[in-house]
Amino acid sequence: MRLHNVFFLALFAFPFLLRVALTKRWGKTFYFAFVYALGCCVWLAWLVYVSNGVASGGGEPSLSSMFVLPGLTQVLFQTMNLCLMISWQSYALVFLVFIAFATKKKRTALEQDLIWSCLITFLFYSFFRTSQVNGWGYRYAYSFLGNLVLLSLMGWQELRRHISESRARILLESSLAIALLIQL
Repeated sequence: MRLHNVFFLALFAFPFLLRVALTKRWGKTFYFAFVYALGCCVWLAWLVYVSNGVASGGGEPSLSSMFVLPGLTQVLFQTMNLCLMISWQSYALVFLVFIAFATKKKRTALEQDLIWSCLITFLFYSFFRTSQVNGWGYRYAYSFLGNLVLLSLMGWQELRRHISESRARILLESSLAIALLIQL
């Protein structure tokens, strides 16, 4: 977990932990719940300790002050953040992830958990008071970039099933060439 934001790992892991609970593996469920709850409590206590002026010199934040109902500005920021995150990725990755999302009914439980991990994390930060509209990409999405890569591989397999291998390879190679051209 991160020192300044305890939610990254918890949001990433939630669908996987929920799957463990739904399969009624109670020993693992209680162990994981205890470890995550303890970790979250320690980091939240540290965050409140630092924010209450002991280490930073002011402020009385609470957990509720970190979240807001998304208004028009927040929806605009999240849309901008999504566009920013997508623009920093390979076009093939984005296209293949869309294919994986569109065919999620065919996915295994693990693959569905990857999808839900991405969606839950992104939706959660729609209610987060501070937005990340500057910097190198959208840092709140960094926790699920690995999921996007795995999902793009699933999209690649699906694409190869629907069009020929050679046409799918042309799409991938041209996307990588465009990404390299833009980066250079």
